[in-house]
Amino acid sequence: MPEISIVQSVIKPHLLEEVIKLCVPVGVQTFFFAKTDKSQYNIEKKIQRFNAIALSVAEQSEVAFIPKIALLNGIEDFCKLKDKGFPIVLEPFAQQSIMSLLKNTMPKKLSIMVGPEGGFSRKEIEIFKAYNIPFVFLNTGMFRSELAGFASTLIVRELVSNRQQ
Repeated sequence: MPEISIVQSVIKPHLLEEVIKLCVPVGVQTFFFAKTDKSQYNIEKKIQRFNAIALSVAEQSEVAFIPKIALLNGIEDFCKLKDKGFPIVLEPFAQQSIMSLLKNTMPKKLSIMVGPEGGFSRKEIEIFKAYNIPFVFLNTGMFRSELAGFASTLIVRELVSNRQQ
């Protein structure tokens, strides 16, 4: 199983808590909460709470890691990270599915970028293109922002499982 990171656009704080609660048990080890052009919430004071939730969920689900949470000022901050692994952007109108992109090759580190409701801005799409980050869609349809990372992680787990059989 690759080390999976979710790069989640800042959405309502209680929905970010749901992202953590859903994704830690399925193996997401790192959460980057990124302010995007459509972000309307200030979550700087909530990071400590998010870390406490992540630790509690990790203990309850008995995963073998302690999740990490970081706040980014924008998606370009993430694109510039040296240790981002293999990043992909969830975009409903992408030309390829996450399954087709990862079917034959599974990276050791995978970062899944999830946009806000309504998607990324044109400027943000151009940033992803400048960094050559591939766009993918989910074969299962379009999800709310807080569920897209969870659905993506389940698809990756299924691909890994099928490969091991």
